[in-house]
Amino acid sequence: AAHAAAARGVDQGFRLFVGGTTYQYYDQYIHIWGDLYRLVGLSLVGVFGVTLLYEPDVTLALIVCAMILMVTLEVFGLMGLYGVRLNAFSATNLAVTVGMATELSVHYVYAFLRQRGTRRQRAAEALAGRLEAETHGLATSVLAVLFILSTPLAFVHAYYFGMFLSIAVLAYLNGVILLPVLLSILGPAEPRPAAGLDAGPGEQGAADCKRRGEDSESEEAGCPAPGAG
Repeated sequence: AAHAAAARGVDQGFRLFVGGTTYQYYDQYIHIWGDLYRLVGLSLVGVFGVTLLYEPDVTLALIVCAMILMVTLEVFGLMGLYGVRLNAFSATNLAVTVGMATELSVHYVYAFLRQRGTRRQRAAEALAGRLEAETHGLATSVLAVLFILSTPLAFVHAYYFGMFLSIAVLAYLNGVILLPVLLSILGPAEPRPAAGLDAGPGEQGAADCKRRGEDSESEEAGCPAPGAG
């Protein structure tokens, strides 16, 4: 109706639009899908960029974004169980899903990067170290939304308690089940330590000498000559 009214306008200097309480509510459904794609898409772009900033590995950043998108799609799929429709309220909650899923993913990824060994060993060690903290995070998130049940409004129960509970549980399950599997298969390989960084005093000195060059100047630098015991 708004587009039809604007098309009939004679003076192109005016912009015609429809107003009113009813129109302001239902107008959201005209562009709600575009708003949802924009909210979630830009949020994922931000997560991808920040992940690359701290760990310049494209595969790892894609895994993190895929995990977050998976949780968002799962929450979206469960909305029907609570009688939740896609509108401004639920779209905002889906954008919040990106943040909560990031919180329950990046800590495990960081723990994975700090481990040594094969991908499978690092995934197992990281999970053993993070499982308790992730479980505590789930418990506190559930406790934080329980107070919502005190309100008699069914709308609040569905759009906030139901969705937030789904976000917390699904982010936790994906973070402790699916994410370790993905990293054990597709995660970055363990980087080789730089010479001298993780070595002992003797090994570090030898690495420094090798870096300076094995020539006649090595003795002047305090390095043992080649073949010296």
